[in-house]
Amino acid sequence: MNPESRRLIQVIPEEIATTQNKFELLLGENLKGRKEYIEEFGHNYIDFSELG
Repeated sequence: MNPESRRLIQVIPEEIATTQNKFELLLGENLKGRKEYIEEFGHNYIDFSELG
């Protein structure tokens, strides 16, 4: 991460079970599940046209 532009934010989860599931999905060992999630919902977070 670029030290000039990075930022630290505090995350306060309201739904603990949902948050745990999301962290497990995105950071866990289920590569297939993570890929499927990114394919389905990635456009909500990333402008893929900027990556290529």
